[in-house]
Amino acid sequence: MGTPDQYLQSEAVASKFFTAMNTMDPDIVGEIITEDARYKMPYAPQGLPQLIVGKSDFLGFVSMIKQGAEQVHPASPVLHDIQLNAINRDASVVYAEWKSTMRLLPSGVVYSNTYVGGSRSLTVQSANLLSGKIR
Repeated sequence: MGTPDQYLQSEAVASKFFTAMNTMDPDIVGEIITEDARYKMPYAPQGLPQLIVGKSDFLGFVSMIKQGAEQVHPASPVLHDIQLNAINRDASVVYAEWKSTMRLLPSGVVYSNTYVGGSRSLTVQSANLLSGKIR
């Protein structure tokens, strides 16, 4: 079992990740993702990888999304309704549920989804992510 501060620290790392992903700023994302990060998307749409391994590949994924999608409305973040819960016996594990809404370029089609995932926060500045589409 972790201390309340450890749980809050893990949630803060996960929150920083979602903030960084909403800016699609690879420098900020790069500060959080570890070199050995693994990002799983078992139900990824066609054309997207189901598994991304390593920091450089993840940053390439961020760049691809940044170039291929935009916010539907300037005041609405792409990732929203984010719920973070550090409820595991291991204080470094955070479970998250979030939604995405974005306009895919160049088609203009609006893509929306709901996700669930977990992350293991190794330090205040790093996270190893697991994601899975649920709807």
